[in-house]
Amino acid sequence: MCNPVILHQYNKGYVCWCPQCDYIHVAFGTGILLLRPEQLLNFSEVIAHDLQTYTDPASREQKAFVYSTDSERVRIVLNYNELVELRRMLCESILMYEVHQLLKEPSGD
Repeated sequence: MCNPVILHQYNKGYVCWCPQCDYIHVAFGTGILLLRPEQLLNFSEVIAHDLQTYTDPASREQKAFVYSTDSERVRIVLNYNELVELRRMLCESILMYEVHQLLKEPSGD
């Protein structure tokens, strides 16, 4: 059974991590993803790349970013502004996850 640790939370979503099953729950808008830590890092890097290469500031409200999930029939669709918010949430969550990992490692003394 999951006993999640909140890594980041705000009005449009949250990210929590379950130390028992080592899944990270990313809730954003009306969806939730269950990711392994390495998948979270990869997803965050893909979003960062998309934000860096986006060239049409006139259509920031258009749902132009489509991301696949583990299910062939389910996709995540976001606009630029949502992507910026999600990226910020993921970055802060990754930092907090890394802090938790450092705190649980035994010291080398």
